[in-house]
Amino acid sequence: MLESFLRDIKSQVIADTKSFIDPTSNVAKSMLYTATAESKCFRAALVHATAIGLNIKNNSAVRELATCIEMLHSYSLIHDDLPCMDDDDLRRGKPANHIQFGEATAVLAGDALQLRALQIIVESSNIKIDAKLSILSELLDACGYQGMILGQELDMLGEKDPSINVEEIHSLKTAKLIRSAICCAAMLEIKDITSMKLNELGEHIGMAFQITDDILEHTETSDTLGKNNLSDAKNQKQTYVTKFGMNAAMHSAQTHINDAQKLIQTSFQNPEYMTELANMVIKRKS
Repeated sequence: MLESFLRDIKSQVIADTKSFIDPTSNVAKSMLYTATAESKCFRAALVHATAIGLNIKNNSAVRELATCIEMLHSYSLIHDDLPCMDDDDLRRGKPANHIQFGEATAVLAGDALQLRALQIIVESSNIKIDAKLSILSELLDACGYQGMILGQELDMLGEKDPSINVEEIHSLKTAKLIRSAICCAAMLEIKDITSMKLNELGEHIGMAFQITDDILEHTETSDTLGKNNLSDAKNQKQTYVTKFGMNAAMHSAQTHINDAQKLIQTSFQNPEYMTELANMVIKRKS
């Protein structure tokens, strides 16, 4: 069931991304290069699973939101790989964006993907006005200077300062956008989600996702991962494995998923897809 669900979402995201970006410039081609590359589309899947779980019927709005969140994720990957950041040359099984298009174009493509995603939400005829405001506020917080950007800053500082909190890095750099995928999907039709514990659910899934990434960097090849499995070691990154050890990392990832599963069962009318996605987080190989 999950395999066909993910396959359908990937097809939708790729088709919708191509419809939202006109490849008439080199920057636009660079945007599409990363945003339509082979990927799990995990964040888009979370949007759809949340909508199904909460019985949200506005599928056009769900599709738009899912694609926009994947664009935001793609922007972060392009900038993450830059020579001035993590200096990685492989992403999603292909040369990193700056290798393919040059560093300056990659910077512009990342910027453009971020702004295009927000523009699509603003201009959408499928998303209600009050929902747009809530969603934009959530995404700007997730991606902003106290969100994903701060996570990237702390990630770089951690290369030289072992006192930097690796769990804070993971929470900001990875989990915050994963939380937003779940919360923004609920915001499409629910005005006040504060009592639903969706932030907590997203935090558990997001932390498990990044801790599993840390584990996979030590256990899988670059070919399997679609990115350089030696990147963190090269950059002397703080990871959950290097900080706490492999056994502790595996235990923590499983604990986060166990806690997530409890919240899924109490939060959703139709929990099947979210349940499977949460289990996939720690069972995947890439």
